[in-house]
Amino acid sequence: MKKTYFSVIFLLTPLCVGALCAQTQKTTQAVNDFVIIRNRPFVYLKFDHIGQGEPRSEDEPASRIWLRLINNCRVPIIVHTFGVPEGSPKFEQGVMYKVVANPPVLGMVIEGFKTGQTNEPMSHKEQATPTQTRSDETPEGYMFHVGSFQSLAPEEAILFSVPANHFDKRWHLEIPIEFDLPSGKGPPDPSTGGQPVIVIDFSLWDLPPGVRKELEKE
Repeated sequence: MKKTYFSVIFLLTPLCVGALCAQTQKTTQAVNDFVIIRNRPFVYLKFDHIGQGEPRSEDEPASRIWLRLINNCRVPIIVHTFGVPEGSPKFEQGVMYKVVANPPVLGMVIEGFKTGQTNEPMSHKEQATPTQTRSDETPEGYMFHVGSFQSLAPEEAILFSVPANHFDKRWHLEIPIEFDLPSGKGPPDPSTGGQPVIVIDFSLWDLPPGVRKELEKE
């Protein structure tokens, strides 16, 4: 009996390992089919440059930071946009976003670091304190009732700028996006509901160290 028992175990082990490997391969293939550059998020921001630009309101400085929002997946995405002033860099567009106060951290704060980087905070959440809430100092960002939208194809990018004072240890940016999916046919199913909400979270800590130091001098 014991020999039969152990034989069954040894027979099942390679089958389980084989099934696990097959599932891993399917998952890897699914990721490869969706993400273009595997070691980056499916949508991300890339720092372009810092310089002087036309303020959009009286409480904005002339110093601005230009970023590129890049679609790194094989599905088109929709970005909400608006017009920019004359004299703006070529191809720049306005991208709608909110400036959101960092959430309070309750309990013990565990220090962490970004993957592949040294001495860099993991995210803005580690920098918040229990007393931080939205105040009159928190900028409003650029969210308008009237605007437009742009569909970004895979690997396509959009250039936009952010005033320097929208970056601070006390708050971060949230850019809403959505997938540009084909419309379904027929009436909607009344038994289904809900809508996924996707935002790109970007903070002072996502900027290059040299840019952060330059902002601290202003």
